[in-house]
Amino acid sequence: MEPEQSAPGTPPPSSPPPVQQTGQTSGYAIASLVLGVLSIVPGVYVGGLVMGILAIVFSRVAMKRIKATPGSINGQGLATAGLVTGIVGLSLSVFVILIFGAIAGIGLAFFAMILKAM
Repeated sequence: MEPEQSAPGTPPPSSPPPVQQTGQTSGYAIASLVLGVLSIVPGVYVGGLVMGILAIVFSRVAMKRIKATPGSINGQGLATAGLVTGIVGLSLSVFVILIFGAIAGIGLAFFAMILKAM
């Protein structure tokens, strides 16, 4: 079978124009992503606890604002990434704090045991 031919003098069918996003990116979405990534960075574990919580809060605010005003505010993907990285950073911070607490508790118990033996 041959492809359909258009009538002489008519332009060939064109594809639809690309969709352009007209809104601006949510500042809350950007902030949530930045805070989420920073909450994962090693060495900032106590600060990671605060940053992880803020990343989760900012991403929820961004998602609500994006959903409330479709088309005028963008950044759903950034907000989602901020939520995920915030949860990972918060979990990692809690885990590290618990591990350090357990190590400190074991060390104190061992030290108390040595003092008793003296």
